[in-house]
Amino acid sequence: MIKDIARVLGSGVGAQAIYLCALPLIARLYGPSEYAPYGIFVALLNLSVIGLTLKWEIALAYKKESKEIEAFVNSFWVLILFATFLGAGALSLSFFLLDPYKFKFALYILISAVTLAIYNLLEMYLVKVREFLLLAVSRFCKVISLVGLQLLIPAIMGESSWDMLVVSHFISMSLGVIILFLMGSRSRFIAVKILPSRRVNIKESIREFKAERTHLYFNAPQAFLNSLSKTMPYLVLPAAGGASIIGIFSMADRLIRAPLSVVSNTIKQVVTVSAGVDLKEAYLNTRKMVFAIAIVSLPLLMVSYIYIDMLAEWIFGHDWRGLGTVIWYLCLYAVGSTLALPYLAINRALKYHKALAMYELLSMVLKALTLALVAFNLGTLAAIKVYGVLCLLIYLTFAIVSDFAVARKIKLQ
Repeated sequence: MIKDIARVLGSGVGAQAIYLCALPLIARLYGPSEYAPYGIFVALLNLSVIGLTLKWEIALAYKKESKEIEAFVNSFWVLILFATFLGAGALSLSFFLLDPYKFKFALYILISAVTLAIYNLLEMYLVKVREFLLLAVSRFCKVISLVGLQLLIPAIMGESSWDMLVVSHFISMSLGVIILFLMGSRSRFIAVKILPSRRVNIKESIREFKAERTHLYFNAPQAFLNSLSKTMPYLVLPAAGGASIIGIFSMADRLIRAPLSVVSNTIKQVVTVSAGVDLKEAYLNTRKMVFAIAIVSLPLLMVSYIYIDMLAEWIFGHDWRGLGTVIWYLCLYAVGSTLALPYLAINRALKYHKALAMYELLSMVLKALTLALVAFNLGTLAAIKVYGVLCLLIYLTFAIVSDFAVARKIKLQ
């Protein structure tokens, strides 16, 4: 399992490193007030794609026979077509209710969510069949196109706006999907297998949904609550602070989530597949991995606290003053999330669905209430600081409780 994590992680590290290196240039082109809507867009996009697909691609990890995979693929396309139809219908009705700005924003989210859903399925399939080279090429091209477009479009147009950031995001995702299809057709593990191999049968898809009803009843709501919890700052903070501080938070969140998304998606995908094969081995490897992450993170957090403000202002410019402080507190969230994520995958394999759903619900409510109370009484910056500390405590508590529960379940203690 550790080797698989290293391989999948390696496919994304280089691409994200390029993106992180380009962010200072992007920040100087757009500024905090223009970056704020883009941060909100990305957060709502990640939430919307779960509502669109119910994280159905996760169920692919437990399919072993080719017939099972074929039935799963057909059911995925039935789900995404049905959800897209409903989303398009709702968006058409909202045309008369929303102002042009909000309607355009909602349209961007819908088409981007459909694209991201297809890309997520492709990635999950390629992890399952261990095609790590395709993952690396796709992720690299996706990030290169994102950086190139976000830098070139304002240079060509002579001005910058949040639309340019959003359009660049959509084009880069679409390019990632296209590359996976084109390159996959030449691979011995053909990526185009995620397309329906025959005429989609609605009744067969319904049977597949019923067979995976545990995922639909528990895993999907839990994943939605988890994403809603992560999106909560973007729903609460804009009501309490101006565009500038939201833009700073968005940039810090982007800086943290860029590497965190690679790490978390890698851990989630590999641990999920590994737990489906050998739960005991997955748990033992998880313990080693969590211990290593904790040992490395603690000294880095202590040292970075001293220099991060000065360093962030020097790299990103005076317009982004305060970015370093926000980054440091979000690092607390990132460390806690990384420590808790493998236990989350193992708990799903053990079918602790009700407990996970309750954990996500309580976590989301606690974060929302804390953010609202602190933001409206002490200010947005204070709310961000409290949010980072609170997330670390929540994730650490979850990891510790899960470790004892899993160990007891598989009788290692």
